[in-house]
Amino acid sequence: MLILVNSILTIPQISLIIAEDNTPVVFSRYCYYPLPTFPHSERLLLMVRTLGAPLTTALASQTRIPALTLTAEDHVLHYATYQTPGLADAWNDACLASDNSLVRVQVTRGGSGFTSNFQVQRVTDPTQAAQWSTWTTLPGASGLIFQDGSCEIANSSGTLRAFAQRGTSGNTLWSWTSTDNGGTWSGPVSVATPPGGALLKGIASSGNNDVFFLYDVLGGEAMGCSFSSGGRVARVCSSWVRWASTSERFAPPSLN
Repeated sequence: MLILVNSILTIPQISLIIAEDNTPVVFSRYCYYPLPTFPHSERLLLMVRTLGAPLTTALASQTRIPALTLTAEDHVLHYATYQTPGLADAWNDACLASDNSLVRVQVTRGGSGFTSNFQVQRVTDPTQAAQWSTWTTLPGASGLIFQDGSCEIANSSGTLRAFAQRGTSGNTLWSWTSTDNGGTWSGPVSVATPPGGALLKGIASSGNNDVFFLYDVLGGEAMGCSFSSGGRVARVCSSWVRWASTSERFAPPSLN
């Protein structure tokens, strides 16, 4: 059956109407559907099919089963707070010791920026809140560390090595060592002294008895590295590359 309509369509028991642009429109029983108003010279041609008894019964049912279901999912990770030690912000780093304990280091902040402490923390049971808030200052690291030079700790085949830059009475990159999974520490040992009193901007280690660091130079930054063997500095990079395409050199520090 074909029907010509103007603006309001009133059709009993209509299930499908196909508009002039072939767009299907589904109607329930005894619906009223407003259509755009067309000039008298134009009419909209609709195709109508009468619903059968099963479909009419289904539409009139009070317990309809929807033909379309919608599932809303949130794929964004939402992390829950695990521990809240309530400590001040600080440069920090962490590594896993050979006994699976978590060993963390931090450089405290405050004062002039050159008199900070270098501290260590050992977490053997992550469920114990007290272990996340207890810090111990490393030997010789009280009130002498540059607070903005970053810090580093790495597990080099069972030997933990921690690094920070001296800030008072020198600018040496210092190293501390632990051979009992962070239980006790020795040091500091001088690793390298950047030229011209330069301050470090970052420290890293790959865990192969090495340390890499960035430091300020006039016109850019330079990168240095050091390797150790048997607890002593074995070699220091003599080529220091400035990112401004120039280079600087300085002699490795003497070994004690």
